[in-house]
Amino acid sequence: MRWGIYVTLIVGLISFYNAHGQIEPDATTDYTIFNEIDSLNTVALMQLKVNLSSAKETAKKANHLALQNNRIQAYIQSTCILSEIMANTTHCREALEILKQAELQAVKESDSLGMGLLASAKGKCYYYLALYDSSKIFHENAIDIFQRINENTRLASEYIQLTRVYLKSGDTKRAASYYSKANNEQQKFANEEDFAWNKDALGELYHAQRLYDQAIAEFKGSQKEFEKLNNRKGFASASLHIGNSFYMKVEDDSTKKYYNLALTTFQLLGDSNGIAICYTNLSRLALEGGHHQQAIDLANKSIATIHGGDYKLIETATLQQLGDIYLELEQYETAIQHITKALEIARQIHHKVTIMDCYKSLSEIYSAMRKPDLAYSNLLLAYRLKDSIQPIAFSKQLAEMQDQLETQKRENQITLLEQANKIKSLEISEKSNQITRRNIFILLGILIVTLIGIVVYISAQKEKFKNRVEKEFAIKSTEESERMRFARDVHDDLGSGLTKINFLSELIASGRVSEKDIRENATGISETSKSLIENMRDLIWALNPENSTLENLLASIREYTSDYLEEYPASLVMNIQVPEEAMTITRESHREIFLTVKECLNNIVKHSRATRIELDASIYNNLLFISLNDNGVGMNENMVGKGNGLNNMRNRIETISGLFTFENAPGCGTLMSITIGLEKIVKAGK
Repeated sequence: MRWGIYVTLIVGLISFYNAHGQIEPDATTDYTIFNEIDSLNTVALMQLKVNLSSAKETAKKANHLALQNNRIQAYIQSTCILSEIMANTTHCREALEILKQAELQAVKESDSLGMGLLASAKGKCYYYLALYDSSKIFHENAIDIFQRINENTRLASEYIQLTRVYLKSGDTKRAASYYSKANNEQQKFANEEDFAWNKDALGELYHAQRLYDQAIAEFKGSQKEFEKLNNRKGFASASLHIGNSFYMKVEDDSTKKYYNLALTTFQLLGDSNGIAICYTNLSRLALEGGHHQQAIDLANKSIATIHGGDYKLIETATLQQLGDIYLELEQYETAIQHITKALEIARQIHHKVTIMDCYKSLSEIYSAMRKPDLAYSNLLLAYRLKDSIQPIAFSKQLAEMQDQLETQKRENQITLLEQANKIKSLEISEKSNQITRRNIFILLGILIVTLIGIVVYISAQKEKFKNRVEKEFAIKSTEESERMRFARDVHDDLGSGLTKINFLSELIASGRVSEKDIRENATGISETSKSLIENMRDLIWALNPENSTLENLLASIREYTSDYLEEYPASLVMNIQVPEEAMTITRESHREIFLTVKECLNNIVKHSRATRIELDASIYNNLLFISLNDNGVGMNENMVGKGNGLNNMRNRIETISGLFTFENAPGCGTLMSITIGLEKIVKAGK
């Protein structure tokens, strides 16, 4: 690996330097030990980016040797490395304790560089503890020390840390200011890792401003740089940030891809903080996709990763998320247990926003349990906390707005005075030319309006004629395609049935079949006739233009589903939102959507052995969503690719420019969904 080559070179240079007599050791100095300590710290710094477990062992060894041999600077350096490892593995408080011990040594030795490094390390620990005010203080202290002792090469990383702290605090303006400073320092002292972290921080700034495409571009750039540098920590961070931006764009497949990539990298690195965040984010994604059990499992993995550690904010947020999942599942007692536990931890860390969210969740649970007194009391507690949190931000915002208004007022006054002076200087000459200019403007205005009117009239007449021709052609083409489709439907749906009835009737009339065969043939004729009657009724119903509306389509789906599943031993939950205004849709789309839903129901009844079936239909953002979800046995992977059922349903929906998706989890049921843009199926002008 790259860092191994670097270590070999460093150790070789040190040996060469000593061998050629550039350092003259006295009898009491063991430079071999000193070189070993420095080499161990160098290796630990490199391992810090690849594997925290290996870095910890190396840094502990360096720390022990440095303290034993009174190498204070090396001791402080190894302590800072150990503190960063602890901060990433749920031991922030323990990290602060060892930093405090090292600080005593730095003060004793008057080691300014050591004090700066320790202040920076403390700032990182408080950042992971979500104590952002404390983090700001220590990072700013580190910057003051580094500037005083001219350690300017360390300033870029400190400015980047402050950029992140202010982003977490919600102060985007200050974050952008520190990013600019980091970028300036990075330009002076070119460093590949600082460059990669700068791009990652710029992506976070774009994300905070909801410029998600620009954010993703910067994150991917930093991800590529970290990969070249073999820096797993940076690569995992960039991957997590890419997932966050795709999540805000509601691109779930890309979100899941990058969250899983970040999770795998954090696991290789051994970063508990990153692992827990990835599990929590994936849990939220599963919940929004309706996969409740998967969401529960992922949330529990997050809690197990950090339980007993110092990441209380992640733990309480994940517990609250579990409570919301169990609320959706109507497991109210379990939901209350998780929210109560989250509330207890939030109180321990005095995190008012999370406490407020927990009270709101408890209010929703008690409301669902029809306990209005408890629901009201918890909601009241939430609003009291909200009132105690927001006035500070509101007052700050009000003061800023007042300053802006005063500044604007002064600027306007200055502008008005300048304009008044100019007006006075031009007033005499303006009056003499005013009448002439006015007449010219009036004549020009009349001429321009007349020309525009003529052009608009001619264009309107041309457009009107063009629209009439196109409309007549469209009507003619539509009528022709409708006749052809109706003929095809009659041939496909009725022709084969009539042929079967004729064949069975001739067998009965021939007298060459037994009584048993006669009964079976008569039964076949009866069933075929019923099917033909139903198909003919559907065809006639579809021909009536008054029936080809989105409202009638949803009503037909509701009626058919209810009738079809009436004898099926499963509970049926239907949530169908009927549009407020009537929308006429094409007959083709009406037919294909209805037949696809029928085929989905047929598959569920035949194969699923489900005890609960959910039918949802809604319109959102000019899209029609229809989904059928069951909790049956699902389909094994070998069955999914066999047969034409799924392909036929997919082809039906694709012919009307829609999207058909099928999600299958063997043993956990299936989810079939239809998504179509309304502009694809609603008739023009309707």
